[in-house]
Amino acid sequence: MMHEWQQNSYVAVIGLHTVFEHRPAMTRVSIETFLHEFKVTLPVGIDMPNDNGPIPRSMDTWSQRGTPTLWLLDQERRLCAEHMGHVSDMVIGAQVGMLWA
Repeated sequence: MMHEWQQNSYVAVIGLHTVFEHRPAMTRVSIETFLHEFKVTLPVGIDMPNDNGPIPRSMDTWSQRGTPTLWLLDQERRLCAEHMGHVSDMVIGAQVGMLWA
């Protein structure tokens, strides 16, 4: 189901916390505390455990190699770019601009 904010938006920025180490210590409260302390205001989901092993479900499904990873998806949810590690704002801006073109 599409939320109202998605219907008129061209870009949505969301985070996904993938816990693959120290899972018992990485509770929802721990993550919420971190987000509050660092003033992270974008929505952040928590990846689901995977029945097939220690790698969280989304990491396994998308073959994510590590964290942090940035994905750019188009409006049809196709993967258009993937970056692991730090990416400059200029690179991200240019790639987002190409999706609008």
